[in-house]
Amino acid sequence: MHFFNPRLVQPNSIMPRFDYLWGKVDINGNPIDYAKWRTDYNAYRKGERAYPPEVPEYARDTEIRALIDWVLTSLK
Repeated sequence: MHFFNPRLVQPNSIMPRFDYLWGKVDINGNPIDYAKWRTDYNAYRKGERAYPPEVPEYARDTEIRALIDWVLTSLK
């Protein structure tokens, strides 16, 4: 979640989003609609939604999976 949109975890974060690392489809092969996600997120930030939108579950062959694996391996 933090890599997808850091402001979901820390509202004042200056870290950029890395949502593009998720690729075009989620783990089930469904297209990720980034424009809708950002629209829903902005509505959440304005108080128009009670909860933030769900972060898509990344597919196994995405760049974000490789990055998360690298981070977890480097911590050992």
